This record gives sequence, structure tokens and C-alpha cells, in this order.
Amino acid sequence: LANGEVILTDAINSQVGFLTVNPFTQSSESFVAEFSYRAFDGSGADGTSFNYGQLSDNYGYSTVEYGRTGTGLVVSLIEWSGQRVVAKFNGVTLFQVPFVVMSNNYRQVRIVVDGGGFLSVSIDGQPVNPPVDLGSSYRSANKAGWRFGFGSRTGGDRKSTRLNSSHLVISYAVFCLKK
Repeated sequence: LANGEVILTDAINSQVGFLTVNPFTQSSESFVAEFSYRAFDGSGADGTSFNYGQLSDNYGYSTVEYGRTGTGLVVSLIEWSGQRVVAKFNGVTLFQVPFVVMSNNYRQVRIVVDGGGFLSVSIDGQPVNPPVDLGSSYRSANKAGWRFGFGSRTGGDRKSTRLNSSHLVISYAVFCLKK
């Protein structure tokens, strides 16, 4: 944390950064995650993932932009080889939508899983996808110990990745990251 920013990666080749929120006392079926995100100062590579599941700091080190869990929800903001947003549950792709994710300015990302288990993603108020049913596997999953977290990686190309004024709203609880 520096100057109110969580620095996931600097604009240096082959960087990996993580932010993990400790488990809450109760797991949540539905949540709203909102965060200010920017990827800048470089050519873009490789991306950043938002994760909710059994997270590991060692999972997929070389592909952390595609997620830090094989069991759980991952929403990836991919910059390399065509900017896009990709969502997966338990490793299965739910959608992949071309979308500009790089910007010198902070972008407001909102990820919602509603009470019915439907996933929606928007960036700066613009919907990325129509609501997608996560299915009975999500609704029936034992979420004890699931955590929220981010992972970001640069490769041969590079960019800086920052989170600012980050907060997660989970059911009725709020987690705010402040300096």
C-alpha cells in the first residue's frame, strides 16, 4: 500500500502481485465487489484476476491473471492478445467478452453475484455481460474458508497495476482498504 494505492505490479517485466482478504466469519452466497482499477504505463501484459474461492498464493504463478483458484469464481481482466473480460467457475469458462481494460485513469469495476447465484460484471457502469447463472454447483458449494483476492502478472511486456479506494461489500459487511 503506497499513497492510497495497492500496487499489484510495477511496469517491470515478469512481476506477480497478490492481495488476499482473510476469510470472513461467515461465507457468502451473494456479494457485491467494487474496486477502482487501472492498468497503465506499458504495453499491457498480462492481466489481473479477481477471485472468490479456496485461494492459494502458489496456484498458477505463471497464469495468475487467469485465477488463483481451481475451485471458485474468477473474473479476469486480460490485456494480452486482445483486451477482454473472462469469467470462470471451477475452471469452466462462463463468458469471454472483448472489453477495453487498460487505462491511465481508474476504472470502476463492479462484480455482483446475486441471491439467485447470477453473476454480473460492469466497468464504469457499462455492463460487460448479461447475468450468467453460476449453477447449482456454486449454490451448493461449501464456501467455508473461501477468500476474496486479486492476482496480477506482467510477462515479457509490462504495465503497472493499481487498486485505489478498494472496498468489498459482502452481503451486509464492508471491507475497506485504507492507508
